[in-house]
Amino acid sequence: MKDEIRVAGPEDYERIVAIVDDWWGQPISDKLPRLYLDHFWSTSRVAEDASGLAGFLVAAFEKRKRAVHDLIAGTIVVQAQITTD
Repeated sequence: MKDEIRVAGPEDYERIVAIVDDWWGQPISDKLPRLYLDHFWSTSRVAEDASGLAGFLVAAFEKRKRAVHDLIAGTIVVQAQITTD
């Protein structure tokens, strides 16, 4: 498989949640509900390499406030706000 970053989809949820606790070194999968990938797949990404899942970014974008909430990326969970002109 070629290294690739692609749009995530609901079908990626099981693969992500299966490894996320191990990646963080503590239970965190409850912070990543399935609905994130069901509803916010278009703003989420999955990175894959020859060995499989290499990373991910799950982001919920709120257009009304022009902000990104609950970014979950690789091994970091952050809250962020992005402003655009």
